[in-house]
Amino acid sequence: MYFSDKHSNSLRLSFLICTLLTLAPTDKFFQKINLKRDILLGGEKYDYILTNFESFYACLNKVSVRRFAYILIRPILFEKEIYSQEMNVKKEFYSQALLLKKYLKKFKFLYKYYFFLDEGNINLNLTDKEINLFAISSLFLLVGI
Repeated sequence: MYFSDKHSNSLRLSFLICTLLTLAPTDKFFQKINLKRDILLGGEKYDYILTNFESFYACLNKVSVRRFAYILIRPILFEKEIYSQEMNVKKEFYSQALLLKKYLKKFKFLYKYYFFLDEGNINLNLTDKEINLFAISSLFLLVGI
């Protein structure tokens, strides 16, 4: 799916913010802001993040957030290798896959609640599959893959 340049940067940032909100909702960055008021309804889009970049950057680079993102994408990375492993490894794989499924469900809810009605996204009509794709892509971005 391709987006015009006008929407692509704000979309990438909104998915990244939503990923951080899903993984670390109690972080200092989210305690200081009201997403609907400070980010979406402000004069310039995402102006709040630019003025509080240090707090956003600290949240983005937390080891715990990156480690959790890696745990969530492990079932995708090692899917083929799991089938030849022992039963204990398979159980761990399925529990991680269940975590990924819960993450996608929460991400989808938060994205639709906070970001979907953003004026820049209103004409895109993203499907659930596309939102899931961007949610997983954001995890890969956090991990650095």
